[in-house]
Amino acid sequence: MVATKKVLLAGMFGLSAAYNISPMSSLSRLFNKFPLGYGHNNADMSRFSCDLGKPLDPSDDGLYSSHDLFSTEETIKTLVERHQPLVKIESICYDDLGDFEDDRWGPFYDIPKVLENKSPTVYDKAWVETVNRFGLVYTIKGSDTSLKPILLTAHQDVVPVANETLDSWEHPPFDAFYNETTGYLYGRGASDDKSAITALMSAMEALLSQEDYKPRRTVVFAFGFDEECSGPRGKIIRNGPIHEALICFTRYSPYVLPELTYYVNMGMLDQAAHSLAQVQRETQYFIQTSQAVDWIAGGQKINSLPEFTTLGINHRYAPQDSIGSIQHRIVKLVQGVANKYNLTVQAFEGDDDYEDYLRSIGHGPQHGAVWDVFAGTVRHTFADQAKKVVPAPGAMTGNTDTRHYLNLSENIYRWSPGSLKSFSNIHSVNEKLLMSEHVNMVKFYYDFIRNFDQADV
Repeated sequence: MVATKKVLLAGMFGLSAAYNISPMSSLSRLFNKFPLGYGHNNADMSRFSCDLGKPLDPSDDGLYSSHDLFSTEETIKTLVERHQPLVKIESICYDDLGDFEDDRWGPFYDIPKVLENKSPTVYDKAWVETVNRFGLVYTIKGSDTSLKPILLTAHQDVVPVANETLDSWEHPPFDAFYNETTGYLYGRGASDDKSAITALMSAMEALLSQEDYKPRRTVVFAFGFDEECSGPRGKIIRNGPIHEALICFTRYSPYVLPELTYYVNMGMLDQAAHSLAQVQRETQYFIQTSQAVDWIAGGQKINSLPEFTTLGINHRYAPQDSIGSIQHRIVKLVQGVANKYNLTVQAFEGDDDYEDYLRSIGHGPQHGAVWDVFAGTVRHTFADQAKKVVPAPGAMTGNTDTRHYLNLSENIYRWSPGSLKSFSNIHSVNEKLLMSEHVNMVKFYYDFIRNFDQADV
């Protein structure tokens, strides 16, 4: 009999992964799952030793413990009741979505109604803002203005469901069916990313329902609505060439497009961008990168499968974009297809524009006071999942809304407190969420907010 030990890697590449370390013959398979570069014997690797800080228990604040609040069968029932109506909303972000008059934006109006119904205390005590029609921002004001706020993000939108796949779904993608036997809740967006919205709102609802919760640090939730189609829909850079051109246009021709003139004069550039995009295609692509498939080639003979296929796509990129950012989005789209069919992606290897863009995105530091609170919360939340919990750096291949917040803080961590077990078939047929594991997401956010509230960082 060979003893095994369970190790939980809370990797910064999206999810937590638990591994059972068994015989030596299994080690090679395990190391293949570690972040790229693990175990390389070079000088750079010696600078990072992966020292572990202590698990950080927030119990000194006198609030109910996450274990006491969220470890009952009633908890799962409550989470299901909160999550189902959100997953039922067909908040699909299509790449060809037009302005907000496009009927396909309609479902997004229902999301704040559901959230207010299921999280009434949050809506009663938080400052709730709507940004650019559908963006939702919740601010819970802290008493100490010297403490920098924490920002937790998620997105309301989901990827489309292909009509030809509907028969392959065990349950319709927007029925939000919950299987009490398996514990899975099915539906597009059940995992990506409405699970985070439900978990965040549930954690904050629990905090604000306690009289003893008097936050020192301000907490902000930001729920975007076009992450899956790489929002924003279009953008005017303040004091950039397009903005300056519009200032000239609206000053000397104010009555040609009076709505645009108003937005420009008031400095409402997001609204100005949408107004400009509605004028005609040419003006739309002043502020939004265009995309056209111009060339597809492959194969030599009609009865022989092609060994190589080439696809040529032309982009005219807008000022707020770059070659590297467009390449990054292409990789995200291709990676989804590759994952579905178990393929490997080799993207823009040696391309300076792409590599410069990846470097510009940066990564949160894996040391210092902020990291210690973050990693300590991870170790505390998942302590009962493995003998040793290791918060480890990594790479997240998918795009996220964090690209809009890069100028706010260096401490940006692209991570979801869910395990590989909890999320299944993201962006694919039979997307589902294991609700018993979803509880850990709520626990993490609940303790994360408490730990940062007590920390003087």
